Amino acid sequence: MDLNFLAESSSSSNTNYTFSPHQWYPYSYPTKTGYNGALIELLKAAERFYGYCFIQNVQSNVNWGTRQPNGTWTGVFSLIVYNQTDFGVGPYPVGSQALEVVDFSHTLYYVDKRIAYKRPTIEPNLKGFIEPFTLLSWELILLCVLLVGLCSAVVYGSLGHEFQEGSRAATEPSGRGHPGMCARIMRSTQNNFLWTIGILLGQDPHGAIRVSRSAVVIAVTWLLMSFILGSMYKSTLISMLVMPKIQIPFDNFEELVRQDDIKWKLFPYTSEYRALMDAPANTVLGKARTKLGGVVYTVEESEKNILEDNAAIIASDVGIKTFMEKNFAETGECQVTVARGSMMSMSHFAMAFPKGSPLKPNFDMLILRLRQHGLMDYWLYDRIRKGYRCFTPPDLDLGPTLRPLTLEDFYGVFMLYTSGVFLGGVAFLVENVVGRIQRK
Repeated sequence: MDLNFLAESSSSSNTNYTFSPHQWYPYSYPTKTGYNGALIELLKAAERFYGYCFIQNVQSNVNWGTRQPNGTWTGVFSLIVYNQTDFGVGPYPVGSQALEVVDFSHTLYYVDKRIAYKRPTIEPNLKGFIEPFTLLSWELILLCVLLVGLCSAVVYGSLGHEFQEGSRAATEPSGRGHPGMCARIMRSTQNNFLWTIGILLGQDPHGAIRVSRSAVVIAVTWLLMSFILGSMYKSTLISMLVMPKIQIPFDNFEELVRQDDIKWKLFPYTSEYRALMDAPANTVLGKARTKLGGVVYTVEESEKNILEDNAAIIASDVGIKTFMEKNFAETGECQVTVARGSMMSMSHFAMAFPKGSPLKPNFDMLILRLRQHGLMDYWLYDRIRKGYRCFTPPDLDLGPTLRPLTLEDFYGVFMLYTSGVFLGGVAFLVENVVGRIQRK
């Protein structure tokens, strides 16, 4: 990357300074030839711009550090506070406690706290054939079937008309005379409901109907309504099968807390963990505290929780994208995704200097210029560019293209058919048993 724009104010001090890097890919991480990363590129720019010479502190493999109850600090912050290093690369989250003992540089990066979880995929939907209509719509359709069936039965019964399924001799047992009034009403009602359902399903009711003017109104109205409902159902079902939607379990922190299917965990000693523990009980974070599924300490542990245990992990945006890039490089698949919404607003990450350090003003000016030229973001995201295709939401994976239907798309219909055959077989056995008992 060209850094010629830095030459305008370049000066040479030929001063050696020690720095304490933190192992956090892609900001700074060890390699066979030394440390590398986005913030190491920043140090190289400072060496060119100011003529500094930076030497790595031998006590580098330590954590950020926390304040102890007695007021002392651990980790890199202890090295900075007690002047055992000239500055810490980090980056470190800017916090009120740390501000009391160190000076932070101009903001290096603004980082969101995002939610990572296992990437959802298209799965067989056993109830897909009923999803073109909502539950309320199906209830209204069932009510219409009952009303039309009853109305037609009343009209034909009052007029003395019935469905003719061939000759009357075919429907009445020979040698037994005409059936009684109850049997005629039952047969008429049954035929009317079969006709109503047959028309709704677009099937031939296998019979002609002797109609009156009132019966014509009922029949024509139901035929028109059935045609509209059938057309809407078939067109919607086809579009849902050919261009399905991936079901997203949640899209922000509030939805994550409301659902109970996916457990979620945090890294301890982070700003989001402290905010969750300190939040009042009547706030969103306070209510979410009761549903916290636990904590994770390493990237490997979070990977196992996401891919094997189907848990959600809340971490920094860059940390999640780094894990996604690593997972894609190893498997060639996008197995992890991130929710659109964040848990917390952006956090400030910066370098840390001892109080009153003369290096801080120079680094502030350099960081500001590099950010204005886009180099800070370039150095960072160039190292995780392999995982860019996994950063898109999972519901955009399908694209605008159609797809062929597979056997899994018909599982629900096959189950419905199998259930119908089973119920028909049970009814057949019951009829035979009852018939034999009556003949005896």
